Amino acid sequence: MGALKELLRNRSAAVGLVIVAVAVFVALTCQWLAPLDPVDQYRGYANQAPGTRFELAAAAAGGPTPAGTFWLGTDINGRDILSRVLYGARVSLLVGLVATLLNVLIGMTVGILAGYYGRWLDAVLMRLTDTFFAFPGMLLAIIILATLNQPAVREALTGVTSHIDPGMWGLFIALGLTGWTGIARVIRGQVLAMKEQEFIEAARAVGCGHARIILVHLVPNCLAPLIVLATMQVAYNILSEAGLSFLGLGIQPPDASWGGMLSEGRPYMETAWWWGVFPGLALAFTVLGFNLFGDGLRDVLDPRLKTRTS
Repeated sequence: MGALKELLRNRSAAVGLVIVAVAVFVALTCQWLAPLDPVDQYRGYANQAPGTRFELAAAAAGGPTPAGTFWLGTDINGRDILSRVLYGARVSLLVGLVATLLNVLIGMTVGILAGYYGRWLDAVLMRLTDTFFAFPGMLLAIIILATLNQPAVREALTGVTSHIDPGMWGLFIALGLTGWTGIARVIRGQVLAMKEQEFIEAARAVGCGHARIILVHLVPNCLAPLIVLATMQVAYNILSEAGLSFLGLGIQPPDASWGGMLSEGRPYMETAWWWGVFPGLALAFTVLGFNLFGDGLRDVLDPRLKTRTS
C-alpha cells in the first residue's frame, strides 16, 4: 500500500496509470462501447466528417429507421472511425501484453541462467543475445512475419485456434522473439550482483539446490526491475505492432488496428484528416501512458533512482 500511495503521489505516474486504466477498460468493453460494428460499411456515407448524422433503411417494413451520429467520421469505405478506434485498442493491448509476456519469459530465463551458472553457458547465451541485439528489432520482426505469412505456415497457425487471426499469432511470435535482449542483460546483471551475497551463500550452506535458489531467492529479487522493464516493453510492442500493421504485415483489413488505419488514411490526410488523426492520437496517448507509468514504477521500486515529486 505504501508503494501504491507513493506511486500516486508522482503526478506523471498517476497520469500514466489513468491512461493505462482507460485503455484497458476500452479494450475489455469495446464491443459494448462501440456504437456500430467496426467492419460494417454504410453506403452513401463514405469519408464523412466528424459529427455527421446518418439514417439507415428500416430493418423491417413499418419499423423505425435507425439513426445516429458518426462522432469521429467515416473512412472511404463508410466504416465508423470511432468504432474502429475502440476495437483497435483491444488489438494493440493484446499484442503488447502477449508479446511482452514472451519477452519476459525468454529474457528472464536467459539472464538468470547466464548470470547464475556463468562460464561457458554465460558466454554462449550472451553471444546469442548480442546476435539478436545486433539486428534492428523492426527488421528482424519483418523477416519473421514474412516467414510466418507463407501459406503453409498461416494454415498451420489457423489450425491452432479459430478464435485468433493468424496475423495476430504472427505478431505475437515476431515481437516476442525480438524484444527480450534488454531484459536478459538487466536480469543477468542483477543475478551477478546477488549470487555472491550472504543470503545465497546461506542457502547453499543449508543444502538448497540450484533450482530452489533460482526460483525462491533470485527470481523474487529480480521482480522490481523486471516489472519496470515489462511496462516499458508493452509500450514498445504496441508501437511496433502499429508500425508492422502500417506496413501491411500485421493485422489485415477489414479488422481494425491503429497502424492499419494510419496506413489506410495516409493518402487522404488533406481531404479526410480525421481518418488518420484519431487512431494516431489513441496510439500516442496509450504509449505515453505506459511510458509515464513505467517511469513512476522505476522511481518507486528503485530507491537509487527515486526522484522528488511535488
